[in-house]
Amino acid sequence: MEPSMYEKKALVEIERYLKPQTGIFSKIGNMISIPLEKVFELVEKIPGYETVIMKSVRGILELLNDASLWSVNSSSIHAYIRRHGIPDFDSCIRFRHDLELLDGHIGSLNLKYAVATAAEGGGAGLAGAVGIPVDAAAMFSMNMRAIGEYATYYGYNIEQPVERLFALNVLQFASSPGSVANYQALLELDKLYHKIRLLTRWSTLDTSLIVVAIKKVAQLVGVRLTKAKLAQIVPVIASLIGAGFNGHFTNRACTAAYQLYRRRFLCDKYQLDLP
Repeated sequence: MEPSMYEKKALVEIERYLKPQTGIFSKIGNMISIPLEKVFELVEKIPGYETVIMKSVRGILELLNDASLWSVNSSSIHAYIRRHGIPDFDSCIRFRHDLELLDGHIGSLNLKYAVATAAEGGGAGLAGAVGIPVDAAAMFSMNMRAIGEYATYYGYNIEQPVERLFALNVLQFASSPGSVANYQALLELDKLYHKIRLLTRWSTLDTSLIVVAIKKVAQLVGVRLTKAKLAQIVPVIASLIGAGFNGHFTNRACTAAYQLYRRRFLCDKYQLDLP
């Protein structure tokens, strides 16, 4: 069995998305938005920034123990897919279907979450640095829910610990400040994917190690989110980042989830090596 024309085009599109952009338009974009790593360096000069980060990370780590963070109504999503074009859809036999059919049900999922996080960020922004820990935790929660939905549409069960770790690594990839960190995050994601692929039984996974890894990735993402939010209270940086950071970041996370889960779906379906 070979990929369809649509799936072959998707593989090219995914590879193009993951490939670092070095053209003139990319350089202009970087000049306009300022690389995040430079912004983070400036944020570290803000008095008391460590306290804000510590509070944000603590709140995010507490979220990891909240079952609602991982609660995606998979049965409802699968039922929706079955009602709208794939009557026999089941996550256990999803690989019999063409990627085009699954892509067709994603719709404006990114818009739904980008609007939600933008609205939340607007209210939190009025509170200044005091409101950042709450805002960062809310951003983390909503973005994880968004990624969980993408995973579910492509037939992956976000309630399994290893799938939670994979979803967190997708968010880590999306939050990476700069091409080097982005590449490192992709390597970590691919290493995890290979481990998942080699396992034939979920019971062989060491859940305690997965929990440690989940906390480690969540902490890293929490620090990045908090630094980006802190940057918005510095006038010279805020004018360059813009008030729409929440919506922009969520759209970025949704794009990463869309492309990375499509990539994983095709690699699983055709037993392909990662591009």
